Amino acid sequence: MFGYIVPDKPELRIKEFDTFKGYYCGLCKRLKKDYTFFSRLFLNYDCAFLGLILDSTSDEKSCVKNQACSFSPLKKKCVVHVDIAGYAAAINVMLAKNSIRDNIKDEKKFYLFPIELMLLRGYRKARRDYPNAAKTIDSALDKLAGLEKEKEKDIDKVADVFATMLGELVEQGTETDKIAFKHLGYNIGRWIYLIDAYDDLERDLKKKCYNPLLLRYDYKPEEGLAAFRKRIDEEIRFNLYYSLSEAANAFDLIGIKKNEQLLTNIIYSGIKKKTESVLLKGETSA
Repeated sequence: MFGYIVPDKPELRIKEFDTFKGYYCGLCKRLKKDYTFFSRLFLNYDCAFLGLILDSTSDEKSCVKNQACSFSPLKKKCVVHVDIAGYAAAINVMLAKNSIRDNIKDEKKFYLFPIELMLLRGYRKARRDYPNAAKTIDSALDKLAGLEKEKEKDIDKVADVFATMLGELVEQGTETDKIAFKHLGYNIGRWIYLIDAYDDLERDLKKKCYNPLLLRYDYKPEEGLAAFRKRIDEEIRFNLYYSLSEAANAFDLIGIKKNEQLLTNIIYSGIKKKTESVLLKGETSA
């Protein structure tokens, strides 16, 4: 899983950051309720953001409670309960299961078989609960597997598949502003795919895994990863920030009814700072 979509905490008021954590904890509770306790181990910030932004266009009044946490039992936490968390939880489970399957298939991590089996019941239920989302994910991942098998070098072609999937998943989760939501999901999906590919360069080189950046920019072992990162830096930055700019344009068209300051922080500051941290980490670790 990814987990790149986070707020810029120093720029948030305490109440706003507590709200973000509340949606995160609410998703965790919903995962346990709908898809077993074990599925909570795969909770990630991206799906918490999905629930947050979809709920923020709704007139539904959030149910906020202070509740005990299984992972931090000594202190109760603020938990936000909303209906759309059920959809975000299903997406979380389906993507987690497919991520584990990819690790087993591509990286020969056979020790993950028991974990995959433990997720299977929740995964099957999520597919029954949201069959259209399941079809969207299946179609996209099949296309990605085919492109990976072909060693596709065109990063736009590969990123477009993941971006289209996320755009359609976001669109399916809302009844309003569907076009703007789809465009937002598409561009955040494209950003996630590219930033993850950049973040995984060193790992993919060591494990000889498919990475479109290594193929597109013709990495040579004698060049070294540090020089390679430096060579592709300008174009990677352009692609990442273009997607973020388009995502921000789409966000501005959405009729936000609550949590506007928190969402603005994430869209305009949080994910940009995350971009810089990943780029900087890559430079210093190469």
